[in-house]
Amino acid sequence: MTHSTDSASPAPDSRPTVLWLIRHAEVEERYQSVFGGSIDMELSARGHRQAKGLASFLQQHRFHALYASPMKRVQQTLAPCLVNGLGAPAIAPELREVDFGVWTGMRWDEIETRFGISPFSWLDQLECDGIDRAECAALLRNRLEPW
Repeated sequence: MTHSTDSASPAPDSRPTVLWLIRHAEVEERYQSVFGGSIDMELSARGHRQAKGLASFLQQHRFHALYASPMKRVQQTLAPCLVNGLGAPAIAPELREVDFGVWTGMRWDEIETRFGISPFSWLDQLECDGIDRAECAALLRNRLEPW
């Protein structure tokens, strides 16, 4: 084993990679407490205010890359960031919301009544392919893991 003190070779970057996962702002009222998934909904008035606050916060940080879902709620959340000079994200269809199949558009309180399943078990239901026509967890992982 040799040890080199050659200062010409670049030192490896010892800083860890930091990944920020940011959820979209509040959606319009008719879709709150609803399994929205693939529904391309808009932000509420409060959601637009949240997006402006997020833009102010993010303006204080530097990012090497930005990726975003093509969903309206995500694009509307990012719109104030673009105005504040954050830079346009690469749009990645793979980052869209999970498809809840027959649960799509249903209120959380309807799930137990109609299907006899707690809506809070949605992750377990996706894992075992328990929601008719939904994107199961294996397909969701296959779509997201490359990202």
